[in-house]
Amino acid sequence: MTPISAPARPYLGYLDSLRGVAALIIAVFWHYQHFSSRFQPGAPPFEASPLFDIEPFRSLYAWGYLSVDLFFMVSGVVLAHVYEDAIAARQVGWKRFAWLRFARLYPVHLLTLLVAAGLVWLFHADTHRFPVYTGNNAYFFMLNVLFLQGTPGLAPDYSFNGPAWSLSTEAAMYVLFFVVAASGRARLLAPVLVGLGLIGWLHGLDERFARGLVGFFGGVVICQTSGRSASGWVVLPLGFTLALCVFMGLLAAGVRPAVPGIDGKLTFAWLASALLIAAVLHWPTLQRRLDTRPLRLLGDLSLSLYMVHFPVQVAVLLVCERMRTPPPSDRAWFWGLVTLLELTAAWAVHRGFERPSRVWLRALPGRRRPHVAITR
Repeated sequence: MTPISAPARPYLGYLDSLRGVAALIIAVFWHYQHFSSRFQPGAPPFEASPLFDIEPFRSLYAWGYLSVDLFFMVSGVVLAHVYEDAIAARQVGWKRFAWLRFARLYPVHLLTLLVAAGLVWLFHADTHRFPVYTGNNAYFFMLNVLFLQGTPGLAPDYSFNGPAWSLSTEAAMYVLFFVVAASGRARLLAPVLVGLGLIGWLHGLDERFARGLVGFFGGVVICQTSGRSASGWVVLPLGFTLALCVFMGLLAAGVRPAVPGIDGKLTFAWLASALLIAAVLHWPTLQRRLDTRPLRLLGDLSLSLYMVHFPVQVAVLLVCERMRTPPPSDRAWFWGLVTLLELTAAWAVHRGFERPSRVWLRALPGRRRPHVAITR
C-alpha cells in the first residue's frame, strides 16, 4: 500500500527548527503566566517567574505570543516551497491537498481537545471555575471538533485547548492558499492578501485572522521572492522593511487599529520574522546552525509541543488544587518541572500518536492512487 504524500521537493529542515523554537517559547515562557496570579488566585505574580528580570527571558515572557506570527510565516514558506508549483501545474488536486493537511493537523488536535476537555471539567468540578479559558460549553466543543475554534464571528472566546485557535486559522489559510495557487497568479495574489490583512487589522478585522493573513501569505511572498541571487537577498528585506516602515508611519500619524489591545509589537514581529526567515534561506551558515540534532528534534516535536503543553499545564494545576496549594510559579524547580513535563509529553505524543496517525491516514487513499512518498 503506497501512501499518499506531498510532492517531492528538497526538505527545509532548518525551517522546522525555527518552528520548534517558536513552539518552545510559547509553551515555556508566554503561557507560563497560566500559573501566575493572572489566572490562579493566591499564586505569585507573572513578573516573579524565574529569570523574568533578565534579558532575553524578560522579552520571551512578555512578547512570547508573537512567536505565533513566526509560526504562520514559516508555514507559508514551507507550503509555497512544497505545493505552489505543483498545484498550479495540476499535479496536486484539492482533495489530495486537503487530505494531506488534515492528516498533518487534525489527529493531534482531536486528541489534545479530548484530553484538555476532560481535564478542564475535572478542574471545574473541584474548584467551580475554569483554569484559564472560559468558553468550555457544548457549542465551543463542536466548533473545536469541526476545526472552527478560531473562526471570526463564530468563536468570540478561547476554549478548551486554547492555543489550538491558531491551527484553525492556519487551516483557513490553507484553503486560501490552494485557491491562490490553483489560479496560477500566486505571485500577484499573495502580496494582495498580505495587504488586505494589514488593512483589515487597522479597521477591526478579527485579530487572529488578520495575523494569519499577514503571517502566512507573508511567508508565501518570502518563498516566491527568495532566490540564490544577490538581488533576491537585497530586494526581499528592503521590500518588507519599506512596507512595514510605511505601516508604522501610519500608526505614528494616528491611524490606529480598531481592535483594542493591538499595538506596534505585531509590526515588529512581522518584520523580525520576515528578516530572520530571509536570512536563514540565504545564509548556509545559519542553516547549518539550525540543522543540528537537538533543534531538528525540537522541530519534529513542534506541533505536539504546541498542542500538548496546555493540557499538561491544566494537569499540573489540578494537582496543585488537590494539594490545596497555589502553584509555586516563582520557583525555578517548578518552572523546570513544568518544562520537562511538557517536552516529555510532546515527545510521547509525537512518537506514539502524531507520527503514526499521519502515516496511517496518508496511506488510506494510496490504495487507489499511488504517489511518491516523503515525510512532510
